[in-house]
Amino acid sequence: MRARLFKLAVIALVLAGADQLTKYLVIENLPAGTRRPVIDGFFDLYLVFNQGAAFGSFASLDQARWLLVGLTVVAIVVAVWLVAGKDGRHLLWPLALISGGALGNLVDRVRLGRVVDFCHLYYDQWYWPTFNLADSAITVGGVILAWMLLFSKKTRVWDKRKGN
Repeated sequence: MRARLFKLAVIALVLAGADQLTKYLVIENLPAGTRRPVIDGFFDLYLVFNQGAAFGSFASLDQARWLLVGLTVVAIVVAVWLVAGKDGRHLLWPLALISGGALGNLVDRVRLGRVVDFCHLYYDQWYWPTFNLADSAITVGGVILAWMLLFSKKTRVWDKRKGN
């Protein structure tokens, strides 16, 4: 269990560090609101600040910052608890990705009061809301976790309830 928690911490801290480094580099080299094409017609660096959660949700709430800080801390504590549990080794990687991403955005919320986003995907009139490395880690970790909970014999939810 101790080795699992150490791995979780290392992965999460490396991800959060990489996230903070990329945000620092973008802030230092790209004025806010300016787009810099990386792949023309598909991907730009575009520095924006998000005071809310995913897709700007909760941004209009007066206490959104501290509500989101609290929810993030709870999510990280739950991830640690799950990884420390009996079946935790199967959940290590997705929960480490989620925790690392959550930690990266938590640093922004505490330090700046908002999250730094800079990856902008688009095609013609279609676009995806601007995001960052931490958001990507949370998304990938969430997809892996959902897949594991639905389809992996070790973690499948309905097998656990049936006692199989």
